[in-house]
Amino acid sequence: MDRDQSKAPYFQALLDYVDSGVLPFHTPGHVQGNGMDLAFREFVGDNICAIDLTPMPGIDDLLQPVAAIKEAQELAALAWGADHTFFLINGSTSGNQCMMMTAVNPGDKIAVPRNSHKSMLGGLVMSGAHPIYMQPEVDEALHMDLCVTPETVARTMEEHPDLAAIYYTERVNLTRVDQELLRSVQRSTIDAWMRLLAAARPALTKTQARVLVHAAMALVVDVGRLVHYENSAYSQACVRKLMEATVFGTGG
Repeated sequence: MDRDQSKAPYFQALLDYVDSGVLPFHTPGHVQGNGMDLAFREFVGDNICAIDLTPMPGIDDLLQPVAAIKEAQELAALAWGADHTFFLINGSTSGNQCMMMTAVNPGDKIAVPRNSHKSMLGGLVMSGAHPIYMQPEVDEALHMDLCVTPETVARTMEEHPDLAAIYYTERVNLTRVDQELLRSVQRSTIDAWMRLLAAARPALTKTQARVLVHAAMALVVDVGRLVHYENSAYSQACVRKLMEATVFGTGG
């Protein structure tokens, strides 16, 4: 298997298909943007329309990959140190639900964190499994649910020896000392932004200010998943500008 992680086999397959000059008579009906509303096409751009394609020879099929997607999944598995990697659509929701439907049968007991993503609930409905809820840790200062600890998982296994599976979406890779240090940094960061917000908008209550700061940080984290922040002065400046724009309503 090719181990070159600089390659993007599936993306390259899409580019090759577009560059081949094929006149498509297949789905999607906008025909690489040609049949799309002009205003929408101008907004999203021609390139994204051109590679919005259905499984075709040369592009591969996500449900039965044999070429570009298969190669891409093998590279992803190699990068993650996994035996196998499977791409999915519709975010992690479909993956979570497929995983649960594979692991448990109707009536089986499955241990799940109380604060799991709502896709877990959908998985319970579709699989017919019976949930045993595990309570996550709570940071009272930040008013935030944290993860379920390994001790809670172990206790749940002892109390319910007939568990068929454990749905555990988070891993605690830090020592308790490092966890406390991280939480201290989080608290001080939130408190600092709350002080800035209180000075700029004194009419806000403490609770309102905290909610705004948490919402801004959630946005920054989501954007970071897309742009991949680096540990650099430039990335730090970008984060600060985004926080200022979200918290204070300014472009900075």
